[in-house]
Amino acid sequence: MTIVFVCGILSMKVRFGRIERKCDMAKISLKAARINAGYNQTQAAALLNVTKTTLVKWEKGTTFPNALAIERICSVYKIHYDDISFLPSDSLLANLAN
Repeated sequence: MTIVFVCGILSMKVRFGRIERKCDMAKISLKAARINAGYNQTQAAALLNVTKTTLVKWEKGTTFPNALAIERICSVYKIHYDDISFLPSDSLLANLAN
């Protein structure tokens, strides 16, 4: 499986065959979370019960998902809310540079 990290380096360590998160773990973009889950935009939008246009707007940071949509995103992408940044990836990169 290919893992894509758009926003930078992710710190993880493997211990006793399982991955443990460290406190300094970087968040990944919504787009990276979708790609890591193995979905294209059309597939993800269908699973999230939204239009592809809505998903694109969320990934670009033009609009943001509500609480119920965030729960669906976490469930479908199999990722914890704390590990996702809902800012566009350009903003993530700019924040890391500062």
